[in-house]
Amino acid sequence: MTSIQERIQAMTWRAGKRTLPRRGRVSEDVLQQVEGLRDSGKFQEAADLLEQQPGDALEQDPVALNGLGHLRLGLHQLDDALEFFHRAEAAAKLHQAKALVNQSHALRDLKRFDEAEQAARHACDLNPGWFLPYLMWIAVCEWRAGDGDAEAVRTIVEQMTQECPGWHHEPEFWTYIDSDIDYRRLREPEEFERLFGDVFRKFEAEQTK
Repeated sequence: MTSIQERIQAMTWRAGKRTLPRRGRVSEDVLQQVEGLRDSGKFQEAADLLEQQPGDALEQDPVALNGLGHLRLGLHQLDDALEFFHRAEAAAKLHQAKALVNQSHALRDLKRFDEAEQAARHACDLNPGWFLPYLMWIAVCEWRAGDGDAEAVRTIVEQMTQECPGWHHEPEFWTYIDSDIDYRRLREPEEFERLFGDVFRKFEAEQTK
């Protein structure tokens, strides 16, 4: 009988092969070109140049999105301007959440567990649809291993399931659970079944279709 760990490894490999590398943010050269066009009063050309950038790069760049909002304001396209400002805010929150996850990691390694938990929870609040802050929060509880931390992990998993229901489609999630020392206890068969059994079977069935 194939072990749970072997099944996760195989599934992670299949899912990971279909994951394309993520593009970076809008390049500095493009932003400088946009600035030159904007300063020359060529708002439409500047906006067109930004909107021609790869979607992933643009959506992850709060500076570019904010710039598009200002350009749309200059063109008196107010609804579009407001939409870009909202998207810029979301992108900025994502970058702040990433920074907080890193802070939590460092604080955890320093054994400043309460501060590490606070940073991870703040990251969850900023970007509730992203699974990684929840995993960082779980890692803090795993390392601290105090009274109530095992139950706290179960609560975090429930919250993650509610806030970002697509988390089980993320190959990175299964990679963390499969190999990262921070989640060793989660890989214990009884605990894994309690926390992830139903979702794992659902995802495994989707992967084999």
